[in-house]
Amino acid sequence: MITRPIKIQDIQQVADVLREFRSEEISPDYMKSGEEHTVMVERILMQHFFPHSWLVENKGEVMGILIAHVAAMPLTPSAIVIEEVVFYVKQEFRNTRAGYILFKAWTDYAKKLRNKGEVSAILMHTLADSPIDMTRHGFQKLQTSYVME
Repeated sequence: MITRPIKIQDIQQVADVLREFRSEEISPDYMKSGEEHTVMVERILMQHFFPHSWLVENKGEVMGILIAHVAAMPLTPSAIVIEEVVFYVKQEFRNTRAGYILFKAWTDYAKKLRNKGEVSAILMHTLADSPIDMTRHGFQKLQTSYVME
């Protein structure tokens, strides 16, 4: 298994993984499919998320993705953060070390940005039922989100 930043050549595989992620996380009514979805993913990744997004792969197969961006905090524009937007490991690889390897590589990358002063903080999000205790990895709980459908 290797981790690396996502490249333009990975767009189709990343789009496929995102489609799988969206089928688990978002109502199918909101899903895009086929070429339209790939074009949308390419545009979004190119505009906002390169080079801060990473993948884990084995023998050319993408096992998981961590998509992130750097942005100013809305209420404190001087605070620039790197924020994880999607952290997803494909179902068949969840009982492997793929997720941890991806998480570790990305947080090491984000820490380098913080240490160089390019960002002031690293933000990670988890689902309510996530088994991951982010405080074990140096994160502090900041807030909880709720949704009403």
